[in-house]
Amino acid sequence: MDFVPYLTFFPDLLLIFILIAGILCHASEKQKRYAIIIGSIGCLTLLSGQFIGWNPDLLYTGLSVHIIGELIICCAILLLITSKQASEPDKNLENKISELEVQVLEKSEALDMTNILLKNELEVRTSFEADLQESEEKFRTITEITPLGMILVNKDNSIAYINPQVTRSLGFTLNDIPDMQTVIRVFLPDPSDQEDAFHMWQDLAWKIDRQIQEPEPHVYQISAKDGSQRTFELYFAPYGKVMLILLHDITIRKKAQDELRESERRYREMIEKIPLIVVILDRDGKVVFGNNHLLKVIGCDKDEILGADWFSSFTPPEEHVRDTFVQYIQEEKVPPQLENSIVSKDNQKHSVLWTNLVLQETDGRTTGIISLGTDITERIQREKAIQLANKKLNILSSISRHDIANTLTEIFLTLELAQDTIEDTASQELIRETLDGLRIIRHQIEFSRYYQDIGVHAPEWFELDTIITLVVREMALPDITITIETGKVMVYSDPLIQKVFFNLIDNTIRHGKQVTVISFTLMYEGSDLIIVYRDDGAGISSDEKEKIFEKGFGKHTGMGLFLIRDILAITGLSIRECGTPGTGARFEIRVPKGAWRAGVEMGGVEKKGSGLFSFKPDDQ
Repeated sequence: MDFVPYLTFFPDLLLIFILIAGILCHASEKQKRYAIIIGSIGCLTLLSGQFIGWNPDLLYTGLSVHIIGELIICCAILLLITSKQASEPDKNLENKISELEVQVLEKSEALDMTNILLKNELEVRTSFEADLQESEEKFRTITEITPLGMILVNKDNSIAYINPQVTRSLGFTLNDIPDMQTVIRVFLPDPSDQEDAFHMWQDLAWKIDRQIQEPEPHVYQISAKDGSQRTFELYFAPYGKVMLILLHDITIRKKAQDELRESERRYREMIEKIPLIVVILDRDGKVVFGNNHLLKVIGCDKDEILGADWFSSFTPPEEHVRDTFVQYIQEEKVPPQLENSIVSKDNQKHSVLWTNLVLQETDGRTTGIISLGTDITERIQREKAIQLANKKLNILSSISRHDIANTLTEIFLTLELAQDTIEDTASQELIRETLDGLRIIRHQIEFSRYYQDIGVHAPEWFELDTIITLVVREMALPDITITIETGKVMVYSDPLIQKVFFNLIDNTIRHGKQVTVISFTLMYEGSDLIIVYRDDGAGISSDEKEKIFEKGFGKHTGMGLFLIRDILAITGLSIRECGTPGTGARFEIRVPKGAWRAGVEMGGVEKKGSGLFSFKPDDQ
């Protein structure tokens, strides 16, 4: 092989080798920095024909950049060779070499900046992917634990995702409902509901592109996979490029609401139809509600009473009902029954017996009063008519009794005179029998004088110890100590209750024989009050304990205890004898709940009254 032609290029080749060595030395200074960059981002760097490092992710990007740099170097070498062949001066070669060195340095710096940018891009991409993965995990966790059903629908109406709650509540999986048409068909078996839902979905679908977020609830009866029916509220909202459907199961709430509405309807219908006045007032006495019977009584329309002041519009001012109402609202306690009048539109008065209940919020704050009233106007009129008739009958009875008593007195005087003048024994016996009969008539007439007053006057509240004390003071009770331990208890009774205690004491004096002590005490059985009357006399035999309350039974007139039972029965009180024969009589008067009340606080069950009043023989 002939090497002579190439020997002419030897000096030039030597210069090229020197240039390459210089470049390589310069590159070796950069190599460490490139190795650090390549170790951190893994880029492929090719410098002067050497592989320093690589990364599959950025292989092609780094390779292309570095190959361009290497091509520039190769082109520079070829230019040198070409220039040498053209016999350019050595000075020009040196200038070219300097220019190439500057270009190589600039290219190295550009490569450094490129690697840094690639590293930053990779770091940003890695961070974004990590955040995206964390966001997806959070979203999946929320969708899996939420009590709401969630369905994601793509723009092509296919179902992208359903959460576990949909499967738990309805039994369907993604395979069962792959698209929105299937969802509507299986969720809504009623064709009319399907048609409505389909049109609604078409109307909502276009909002996905426009991102109009107007989630409104749509209530549907949805069929589960097992055929059961459940009530859901459906909310539709755009979510990125898909439509999010939320399913809120309101079956239990809907059932409770329906039951509440039905209950309110029944009670309102009952309130409107019952023949009682029903009115609800707020704290200020304004009418909140009035039923049809109230409107009928007062002759007004509903619009006329709602919001009106009850007391200035419908109660007589002389009864001062407002003051009573204000007091009850402040005390947050209303008596169970009250009686007052209301005035109708035509100024007619109606007497009403009210049953009241305080209305309170859950925090205990009083908001008003609901009252149920019975129109007792006609009943009061009848009672007044009966009282008037009784009064007239009593006057007639009193006149007749007075006339009969005068006639009896004359007969007594005549028979007594005849008894003194007639000596015939048979005639004397007839006169005595006639006088005994006349005495019985006189006792019966005397009894009628008391009995005619029973029930004539309305029952009232009487303080027990005061009534007993008055009776004891009026009676002559020699050698008897009377103890009263009844406290400040009040009893609702006929005004003739004084006669009850009078006859008990009188019965003791007449039949108790050697009586030295009489006592009045109290005890309680459940909600009933028991008034106990005791003496230390002979007592009553077991076979006579009920007979003594029969009319005509006894050693005297037989009217005393019979009269007692009738007086007590007017207000629901009862009496029985339960003493032990030989140790004294014991009468128990039972007063039911509602017919007694404590004038002062008395404490618990089986506690005797705190008051004590005692009569001794020398007090008489």
